[in-house]
Amino acid sequence: MSRKAQHVIPSGGKWSVRSAGASHASGTFETKREASDNAREKARREGGELYIHGRDGRIREHSSFGRDPHQMDTQTITQIAQGLVRAQFGESSLERVITEPAIDSQGKDALRIILVLKPGAVRKLTGKRVIGVLVGMQQKFEAEGDERFPIVEYATEQELMAGNDEE
Repeated sequence: MSRKAQHVIPSGGKWSVRSAGASHASGTFETKREASDNAREKARREGGELYIHGRDGRIREHSSFGRDPHQMDTQTITQIAQGLVRAQFGESSLERVITEPAIDSQGKDALRIILVLKPGAVRKLTGKRVIGVLVGMQQKFEAEGDERFPIVEYATEQELMAGNDEE
């Protein structure tokens, strides 16, 4: 869930407000001040970045609006994971949930979530169920305002113990 950036840019002797990635301006104004006020209000209301450019196109002012990214607590993440695993694998499939901070492939904060399954549940691992849990996790994170990417892994207690023996 990324925050929108608003740009105030010169346009044909006037000033335009354009959202990042938009193909056209959301508004055109006679003065830079009017355009800046409009973009600032939108950035405040929606949360996001504001970039005000000079006539030469260079950024002259930058502001950030909105709250800091929210991160769910471990208990909430565990409850979400339990619900998703139960829905995909059955009521008694999950042994426990392990969470730890991680970094994704783009260097952003992520969350490693290890779903420790009971031995009988492993045979229920199918692509459809695994994707169901991952997509559900991403949707719940977004709904809660947590911008971290959930990196979901599956293991049994036996696999975790074997992994610890190798270290």
